[in-house]
Amino acid sequence: MCPLPTAKGPLRWRRTRMLELRESRRLYYLERRVRELERLEASPLRDNPDNAESTDNSLSARDQNALFDAHNASPTPAPVVADHHGIHMGQDNRSPAVPSPAVSGSTQITRNQPLAHEVGLLSLANNTEPKYLGPSSGISFARLIYESAPQSQGLPLSLLEGQGTHKEPRVLPPTVTGRALSSDASSIPPIPLPSPAECQQYAEAYFEGTYLYPFMSQQGLYQLLSQIRKYNESSTWNHALPIRLAAAQVGLVLSLGARFLEVRLGSNFDSSDLFVSAMTHSSQICLQDSVEGVQVLLLMVLHSFYSPEGLNAWYLLHTIIASCLDLGLQRRHEYVAESNSPTYRQAAQRRSAIFWSAYSMDRTLTTILGRPLTLRDEAIDQPFPGLDASDEVEEAATRWDSARITHHPYEQIPSTYLAFIYSLRFDRITAEIKLMIYRVSRSPRRFPWPSNISAWQRETDQACKNLLTEVYTQQRGISVCGPSSLSGTIVQRLEIKFHQCIMLLYRPSPQLPYPTFAAIEACFGSAMKIIQINTELHRFRNMELSWLSAHTIFVAAITVLYCLWAYPAVRDLTPATVPLSRVDSALELLTFLKRRWSVAEEPCEKLSRLIALTNETMRETAENQRGSATADDITTHPTAGTQLGNGDSMVPQEDGRSLLIDELGILRDLFDLGWLSDWGSDPTQPPVWDTSELMMGFDS
Repeated sequence: MCPLPTAKGPLRWRRTRMLELRESRRLYYLERRVRELERLEASPLRDNPDNAESTDNSLSARDQNALFDAHNASPTPAPVVADHHGIHMGQDNRSPAVPSPAVSGSTQITRNQPLAHEVGLLSLANNTEPKYLGPSSGISFARLIYESAPQSQGLPLSLLEGQGTHKEPRVLPPTVTGRALSSDASSIPPIPLPSPAECQQYAEAYFEGTYLYPFMSQQGLYQLLSQIRKYNESSTWNHALPIRLAAAQVGLVLSLGARFLEVRLGSNFDSSDLFVSAMTHSSQICLQDSVEGVQVLLLMVLHSFYSPEGLNAWYLLHTIIASCLDLGLQRRHEYVAESNSPTYRQAAQRRSAIFWSAYSMDRTLTTILGRPLTLRDEAIDQPFPGLDASDEVEEAATRWDSARITHHPYEQIPSTYLAFIYSLRFDRITAEIKLMIYRVSRSPRRFPWPSNISAWQRETDQACKNLLTEVYTQQRGISVCGPSSLSGTIVQRLEIKFHQCIMLLYRPSPQLPYPTFAAIEACFGSAMKIIQINTELHRFRNMELSWLSAHTIFVAAITVLYCLWAYPAVRDLTPATVPLSRVDSALELLTFLKRRWSVAEEPCEKLSRLIALTNETMRETAENQRGSATADDITTHPTAGTQLGNGDSMVPQEDGRSLLIDELGILRDLFDLGWLSDWGSDPTQPPVWDTSELMMGFDS
């Protein structure tokens, strides 16, 4: 082979010259495009926020990256919004004067864009223009992970994959979907709505079923419905909220209302179609950087509670809490609290209701799933909705009573938020219990520890009882203190929250692994009441048919059985038929729930087998007692009456402990029953039943 001519000098010069010419042409093209965009920025087209995105797509991703690299300059900053927290200061309701962050597509990414663009361009804070952060944001990876996350009903995704759960195609959540195609109202076809009568029924069903999460205004929703009907007739949008965001809010509310009616009446009201239509709009807008967008995300969480087709609530809540912090919803604003303007007060109440709804959802999920709190109470000074002062929020959760009497008696609470505020007080007590006795690390250097944990436990118990007593005084037909009152159904659901707090307070925990008998007695009583109240609600079709209910009922039933097996003295508190009948009721409720929620299927099987084993054990133990009980036995074994067995037939506690643990298997961790592993390992605790013979047949 002959060597090629080298001619290194001329070749290097020609290559350098070609690169210079290419770069010059590239810069000339980019500068020309910048001037065109500047002219568009100054044109009247930019005055319409719905047309704002049409210019964003004029530069390709490659052009934008080249601009940033070539000039090392960020884009022209967006106009400063007068109030980016959702409180509009004197704006004309017909058309906002600035681009709404809710329709900005700058934080959204599509598959058509290069990977370098996906991980490089993000919108910081509430700005509508992207900033270049470099290839380290992980947005592409996070999007792929989120796309593969199905509705989990609170279960780990690995478990669903192991069971071969089929992943249905669905609309992707807005935090990971692509750029909006166009926000021009004229380019959006008419938005289909049910008939006016149906819309009214769906809306009323929604507000009746979500009084513990009042982040949507009833009057505001009806205004949006009216504007959408006018748009369908005239193709003219005349509202401050962008049309796609309005369609998403209305569609999700109607979908949830239709879902509630389907469950209650056993008929089909096309809730799934309404949900798909709403998600079609929400998937084309950015939600996490506006108050109205956070409302849509909260509606998605509610949908996941009540519909198996919903998104993953745990993932959504983390996005919501982060958005609340970015928007400052957890902080009170003095200029709002001191203003007497009705507009300011309404906006402040809306901000508060949105944040506290997210807070309540977080406390509910972290308690039921046994997970750590997402946001600590020390970061919050936002007052409850409808109240101006935040003194109660700044007090310890167990001191709610003294703060309430001093600063805002219940007569001042608006009826819209009365039940919500009582629910939030239980939520705050729940958070304090988790922080005090459910921390993995007990080092006092990390967090102040109560000097007397027993005294703190008694104080918390009394705070819960005082709160429940006040709830009773506000029940409709009993209250004589003011116009606001609570229905019987609302009182029952607040009762369930009370008993959940008591169970969390007294069951085995990292700080108190071996509760006293008095604690077990209180825990047993609350578990029994939770099943009873849900049975009464179900009888009149008022039980919440969500996967959260399945979790609550199953944990209560297992707690009853745990107390019966681990603490024989509990069996003297009530006839044996009462707790067994109560657990049978829990099984019936779970059997009903499993028609809609697969999360209740395996608990039904486990609970059925445990009930059969408990019935058989109690029957045989009672027969043995009747045959062997004598005066000498009672004198020799003074505790025989509470142990339901004799000393000769008792086996080590580890056998009884392993019985429940082995039977429940992975459900102990999935339903926050890991605390069962601690009971029975203390040699000072009373023994359990003799199961040496029963376990052989049970295992087979």
